[in-house]
Amino acid sequence: MNPTPEQREDTQAAVRQATNTALSAFLAQHEQRADLSALLTVNQACGQFQISRPTLYQLIHTGELRSVLIGRARRIPATEIDRFIEARLTAGAS
Repeated sequence: MNPTPEQREDTQAAVRQATNTALSAFLAQHEQRADLSALLTVNQACGQFQISRPTLYQLIHTGELRSVLIGRARRIPATEIDRFIEARLTAGAS
């Protein structure tokens, strides 16, 4: 028995929907994990921005860029870099 074109279309649509649902769930889980684990050192953050350490520390001390202290080590969440850049792009567009 061969499926009709309508049955084949329905099957393909169901497979696409299941794939999209699974992919969305995977990406959401991955983004949450990335938020928790992607902490950059000061030097790495300077490299991302291509700025000097004093400039990065000035951004931190003025509150423009948030960071966390773990013991004596300062870390900048990768999501904070994304937020900072997005804020600058938005401010520049207005």
